[in-house]
Amino acid sequence: MFKFISTKIFFLLIPPMIGIAVIFSAVGFHGMQRLSQDFEAQYREDLIQKIARDLENSVQIAYDLVEHYYKQRQEMGEENAKNAALNALKTMRFDLNDEGYFWVNDSSPKMVMHPINPKLNGADLRNIKDPAGKALFMEMVQVTKASVAGGVVEYQWAKPGYEDPQPKLSYVIVHPGWDWIIGTGVYVDGIDAVIGAMQTRARG
Repeated sequence: MFKFISTKIFFLLIPPMIGIAVIFSAVGFHGMQRLSQDFEAQYREDLIQKIARDLENSVQIAYDLVEHYYKQRQEMGEENAKNAALNALKTMRFDLNDEGYFWVNDSSPKMVMHPINPKLNGADLRNIKDPAGKALFMEMVQVTKASVAGGVVEYQWAKPGYEDPQPKLSYVIVHPGWDWIIGTGVYVDGIDAVIGAMQTRARG
């Protein structure tokens, strides 16, 4: 299941590029600009929603794994159950290149487990902000407080191979028993690259 997220993103990017030239040829310059802006905004929103649904499904699997160990805490012991759950999450990967991962922070917020950057483990996350000034982990806490089903957070995060942080879309959900906010996400810079190509084409 996890392998399909990046594949879906790739194929969802293709149809607008195929039809955009036909659409633009049917309207005048000013109409083309307006149509382009409206189309781009709606296209991005639709695609973000599709990606978010895939992420929600993925993070639900991680949640179910945590819940499994939570239910075993009396037999295993609380700390052993927590460690087993974290070790299992640490090795879970998805997408075509196995780059997708799951992390856990609590509602303070403090990092409980980050499989890619273990130096963050135990760190106070309250003041961590992306280049736009978004306190992303604080927003994750607010999102999970607002809905037991969790929700989406958009922000910028360091991406391997890139000098600057790239836009990322994450889905987070809280496991109330252990006060764990479980999250996963994908980079969405590819979406913005396609929209940029649309804008270039619109300017002609």
